Amino acid sequence: LASAAHDSAPSLPAPEDNDSSNASPGRSAGSAYGSLSEGPDAGHDIRAALPASTFEPIVNTSELSGVPEGNCIVEITIDESGAVVAQSVVQSMGAVIDEAVLQAVAHWRFRPATRDGVPIPSKQDVVYHFKPRV
Repeated sequence: LASAAHDSAPSLPAPEDNDSSNASPGRSAGSAYGSLSEGPDAGHDIRAALPASTFEPIVNTSELSGVPEGNCIVEITIDESGAVVAQSVVQSMGAVIDEAVLQAVAHWRFRPATRDGVPIPSKQDVVYHFKPRV
């Protein structure tokens, strides 16, 4: 095998094909704590609220009878002190199960979310998965 050396201008990189499966991974956005890489809060250290105490919803087995397996999802608003100050059902499993979840989540307490170490209000979704027992 022979190879030829070229003294001409440096070669250009090969054209990129549009197959993203061969693309190398780019720089990841944000951080493990949710910091933003652009926008009005760019560069701030933003950390999510973390549960400090939680309660399970009280649902009797009979209340799950005839209910298909699924999720009850509740959006909660957490204030600067870590208290749940608002909640709404995003995905329902029926009035009885929804009410049990709302009652439980109302008593949760959080370490509040922070921006640069200062507590801020935040929102989170809480997902409870229900699977009827056979």
